[in-house]
Amino acid sequence: MIPDSCLKTIFNKAVVLIALIFCIVQVPAQPVKIIFDTDFALDVDDAGALAILHHLADLGECEILGIVVSSSADSYDGKWAVPCIDAINEWYGRKNIPIGVFRGINPIKNDSSKYIKQVQAAFPHQIKSGTDVMEGYKLYRKILSQQPDSSVIIVSVGFLNNLEKLLQSGPDSISKLTGKELVSRKVREWSCMGGSYPDGKEEFNLATYPQASAYVLKNWPGKATFGGFELGSKVWSGAILNKLYRKEQNPVAMCFYCRDKYANNQSWDELQVLYAVRGLSSYFSAVHGWNTNYYIVPFGKSSALGRSYTNWRIDPHGRHSYLVPKASYAELQEVLDQMMSAKPMRK
Repeated sequence: MIPDSCLKTIFNKAVVLIALIFCIVQVPAQPVKIIFDTDFALDVDDAGALAILHHLADLGECEILGIVVSSSADSYDGKWAVPCIDAINEWYGRKNIPIGVFRGINPIKNDSSKYIKQVQAAFPHQIKSGTDVMEGYKLYRKILSQQPDSSVIIVSVGFLNNLEKLLQSGPDSISKLTGKELVSRKVREWSCMGGSYPDGKEEFNLATYPQASAYVLKNWPGKATFGGFELGSKVWSGAILNKLYRKEQNPVAMCFYCRDKYANNQSWDELQVLYAVRGLSSYFSAVHGWNTNYYIVPFGKSSALGRSYTNWRIDPHGRHSYLVPKASYAELQEVLDQMMSAKPMRK
């Protein structure tokens, strides 16, 4: 019979050994809760970004809470982007992700995506039109009200019109909190593809609804990290999809094929969602400061024809930052291509 003192010694050593093993073996972190805000349809990097989000969700690294479209539901792009997104979600085995859309003016003339109508016609989906889903800012309110405090990352890769409406919203049947209070309480970080750094040149996402951009940048209550035009313009990705798949096999491959056949495309949105889920990692470094947006209206023109610019002020204590690459552009391309071309794990 083993003496009690020996049993106690063995037990204590076992506890120490288990503790050491626990320290060595990393316990997987909780999935990052993501709301994806996109001007889906105007370019194909939105589709690549959505593919990457689904792959990272397959790996257990993120949870896609909802998708909000910033193209207007009254436009061709807003109407057909929603069923196209729904088809991609269903292909990846997540057909129940809620989708919202912006309802308001559309300042873009001749917006006619080369791929959204083709994809929604070729792949199964449930939602028939952008007119059939909840208004974008209301979906934001609904999702945020249901999440734990400081748990959500919003990644926007399009216009800031939905975010403006969210911040300006008041208490309603969804939540007693204002939109700004919901963001302050529920959102951990805003990851935004928009602007140009540090030069401040006009950039499409922030320039299309310049008043909304100015309002959101001024009134955002928490941490915000920006990926500028200069970052994504130097990383080209996506052509691999049509080397590995026939366009009829994969809706994201069809997006890229219809957009530019077998060509790579610039990777603004893909890099922004990569940061949103994985953070800086070995991919990026951050320059801290404050970001503001302003627009200039030429004399005699309407405000819709103004030109929009970003103004960056370096401040090591600022809540804003912009991304610069730590990895090489070739390494970033390889990461993006691997993720967006990976087969779904839930099919």
